[in-house]
Amino acid sequence: MKRTVKILFSAVLGGAVLLIALSIMGLVDGVQIRHAVMGLWGHDPVNEFMGQAAPPGSPMVYRLKRSPRRIYSKSKGSNETKDLEIQIRRHGLVYSDTLGHAAYEVASFYSETRRLAPSSALAFLLDSGGAAYWGVRQTVLVTTEAGSGPLDELLSEFADTEQSGWHIGISRIVANPNTGVRVIVVLTAQETLKLTAVPRKMVSHQTRTIHARLTAGYSQPAVLAMGPEGQIKNLSTRVQGQSFEFDFTGTPGEWVIELVATGTVGPIPLAQMNIYVDMNIPKVYRHRWPKDESSLSDPSAYMAQLITRARSKAGIAPLSRVRILDDVALGHSKDMKEHRFVGHYSKRTGMVTQRLNSIAYPRYMYGENVALNGSIFDAHEGLLSS
Repeated sequence: MKRTVKILFSAVLGGAVLLIALSIMGLVDGVQIRHAVMGLWGHDPVNEFMGQAAPPGSPMVYRLKRSPRRIYSKSKGSNETKDLEIQIRRHGLVYSDTLGHAAYEVASFYSETRRLAPSSALAFLLDSGGAAYWGVRQTVLVTTEAGSGPLDELLSEFADTEQSGWHIGISRIVANPNTGVRVIVVLTAQETLKLTAVPRKMVSHQTRTIHARLTAGYSQPAVLAMGPEGQIKNLSTRVQGQSFEFDFTGTPGEWVIELVATGTVGPIPLAQMNIYVDMNIPKVYRHRWPKDESSLSDPSAYMAQLITRARSKAGIAPLSRVRILDDVALGHSKDMKEHRFVGHYSKRTGMVTQRLNSIAYPRYMYGENVALNGSIFDAHEGLLSS
């Protein structure tokens, strides 16, 4: 009998926009696991395969299976994917070869670890495909069913959601030839801007002009660049209608460029690009799996602990939690969960300024971070990398 397990994981790259956290909020639900079972008796190769997951706290080392792309580029199809593209268009989606490249690495990552790629790993795998997207959602399906049936079912479900017109990348690999276990990965993302080709490797002190165009619904683009020493520069943008451009000049080391604009839910990142100046593009991802969070009695206290630990490591004083700010943050978190959005602007409470005004809280500086992640640790990692 055949068995299929589908894991839907919504999130990626943190989602933090502003730089100062004043309170800890409960996270929006980010992970759903659903089982579509066809026969639970007898030998279950899928369950056996998934049961060999990397343990919490163990090292996480992944070597790219394909050469990383050297540019962030526009998505395009190819003769090799023509049939797949036709299949995808029937469901109102747009094929992205950059997401497709990344999907192959995500499928290989899952096959090795039996675990979903956390946001930092997913960002690395997206970069390897030259996919400059934000808010990418990964769906992993593990099955012993051959043929196009499982993928057709996935695409039909995407067509029934609000993702019509979204970009999509797909990869299917045989994880275990002996048992017939297959891993199907689907990456989906909303196209928020169009980029001209941006090299991932650059020469120091050489100025590059980067061109981009916002899609409908976005305005007021801004660009931040963080250098290898943690220094942050606000890069000047030249805007003409929906198009804009900016100049980048880097010193040796790894730079992170984040493109932000204003959308229907307030300021939101559109893309994050890692630029390697006078150094090679990495081919290996190294990290450590986080602790098991399933038994946490106070998730917000754990997030506060992670933030305090990170600030201490950076030589910065800890933040103090304030109950009334916790209540404001929790209220916004519940609002996002109940009304299915992630952002700083709420139709009910406005921006963070209005939420603080509603409690007449005195302040000199303030900010807000929002995230949609599968774990607290993952949300914190996204905050640090934003």
